[in-house]
Amino acid sequence: METNTHPICACGCGQSLPENSARQYKRGHKARVDNPDTGFAEQPQEPESLTIDLAAELTPDDPEPRDTEGTKPKTTMRITPSIRRDVEGKLTFAMALGGQVWIMADPYCGNTFVENTDNIAKKLTPIICQSPDVVKWLTKSSNFILYIDLFMAMWPVLQMIFAHHIAKSMRVDENTPSQVNPNDYAVQ
Repeated sequence: METNTHPICACGCGQSLPENSARQYKRGHKARVDNPDTGFAEQPQEPESLTIDLAAELTPDDPEPRDTEGTKPKTTMRITPSIRRDVEGKLTFAMALGGQVWIMADPYCGNTFVENTDNIAKKLTPIICQSPDVVKWLTKSSNFILYIDLFMAMWPVLQMIFAHHIAKSMRVDENTPSQVNPNDYAVQ
């Protein structure tokens, strides 16, 4: 006589327990017997196929957004006339440096840009001053000047790259040392 090596769950669901199991219930099924109010199906049922429309019906709507009119910016800063002048001066300076790079590639447009940097900076300042975070970054001389110093240190390299690779005005010969007078490519 053969013994049953797959006992059946004692809760009445009819499912088999693992082979040679010493347990009486499948995991979680004893709780069904101890608390019959939870209810359970005798046999596992096939899940109903979920369509996008059904999923949309079952998904609750997002809550309405909070009123954002009363939120304050992360940084508050009083923009005084001296701060405006500082921002305008730094913008003019930065644009003039950028204009010098432009002049190397296109002297006509670059010079026109450099000649108008003060007016452009004057019109750009009120826009920049709308962001306290940008104003704070620009007016902290420690950060802004670090970037200017980096740009000035890289200026001879930018001139060499332009002369050698873009303008093709410099030819490197194996017998010629790679020394170039940076003033040959600077705006006089």
